[in-house]
Amino acid sequence: MTSNKFASPHISILASFLDRFSTVILTATLAVTLLLVLPILLLPAPPQASQNPRGEVFDVQSRIDDVFESPIHGISLVVEARDGDILEQSDLHELLVNQSNLIAADESGDLAVAGLDAQSYLFSYYDSESARQVSGVTSLANAVDELLRQHPVLSTTLSEASDEQVKFAIHLLFSNPQTTGLRDDISVKATSETRVLFGEEITWWSAPALIFNVLADNEKLGGGALSINLTGDAATLNKEEFSRKVQDILRGNQVSFQLWAIAIDVNLESEEEGQQAGVFITLTAIIALAIVGIALRSYWSVAFTSVGLAALIIWLKGISTLIGIKGGLINDLIVPIA
Repeated sequence: MTSNKFASPHISILASFLDRFSTVILTATLAVTLLLVLPILLLPAPPQASQNPRGEVFDVQSRIDDVFESPIHGISLVVEARDGDILEQSDLHELLVNQSNLIAADESGDLAVAGLDAQSYLFSYYDSESARQVSGVTSLANAVDELLRQHPVLSTTLSEASDEQVKFAIHLLFSNPQTTGLRDDISVKATSETRVLFGEEITWWSAPALIFNVLADNEKLGGGALSINLTGDAATLNKEEFSRKVQDILRGNQVSFQLWAIAIDVNLESEEEGQQAGVFITLTAIIALAIVGIALRSYWSVAFTSVGLAALIIWLKGISTLIGIKGGLINDLIVPIA
C-alpha cells in the first residue's frame, strides 16, 4: 500500500510532463525516426554475426588457417542418375559436356563474380590416376572417354559409344591397379554382376550416383581457409558466388541426372533466408494490429499502434546499421517480433 502511494506522485509527475511537452516529444521522436532511416538507406548492411564459439582452441585453429592457407578452393559435387544408373553413356556424356562448358567459361573469364577480375580461376594440376594435366575439373567421365579413345577394340568416343562399350571401359578402369581408385568415386550402393561382353568375362557395374571435385585457385578468389560457417567476409561470399556459378554450369539441362554441390553457400543462403524473415515480421505485426483493433474497437488505436511498430523497427534497424551491430537470427527476427 505504501509503495502505491509512493509511486502515484511520480506517475502523475511523468504524465504531467508528457502532456505538457507532448508536441516537443512527438516532434523530436519523429525527427530522430526520420534521421535513422538514412543509415538504412545509405550505409551497407552489417555482416552476419559469426556462429563460431570463442576460446583458445578456435584461436589456434584460426592461426593454423592463416599460416597453412590452402592454395586451392575445392568444391565437391554429387551427380545422381534419373534412371538409377549413372554409369551409362547418356549420363557420363552429359557430364563430360558440362565439364567442357565449365572449362570454356573459365577460359573466357565468365566465372568471375562481382568484385573480382575477369580471369581464369580453375586450378590446373597433374592427375596421377589419369596421367594427364587437368584444368580444374575431372571425373569418371573423363577417364571413360580417354580409355574409349585409346583402346584398340573400342576405338570410339564417349559421345558415340554404346552403353555396352561404356560398361566395358568402366570394367577395365576398375580392374586396372593404376585406376582402381576411381571406384571410390561411385556410390556405396553400387552393384556389380558378371557378364560376357566382346568375348570377355567382365564385371558389369551399376551405380545410382558418383562424386567428383572442382578445384579453383584460392588466392585468386581472395585467399583464406575453407570453413563452412557464417562469417560474412568478402572473400567467403566471393567463393560462394563462384561455387554457385560452377554448380549452375555443371548442371546444364540435367536431362539424364541431377547435380548438387555440397555445402557451397552457407552465408548466401543464410542471407536469403534472413530476407524472408521480413515476411514473418510483417505477418506478426498485422496479427498484433488486428488484436488491438478487435480489443479496443478503435481505428485511432490501430493507427497509432501501427506508427509505433513501424518507428520501433526503424529505430532497431537504423541503430544496428549505424553502430555496426552484426545481423543474425536474434537481431533480425526474434527482437522485432518480441
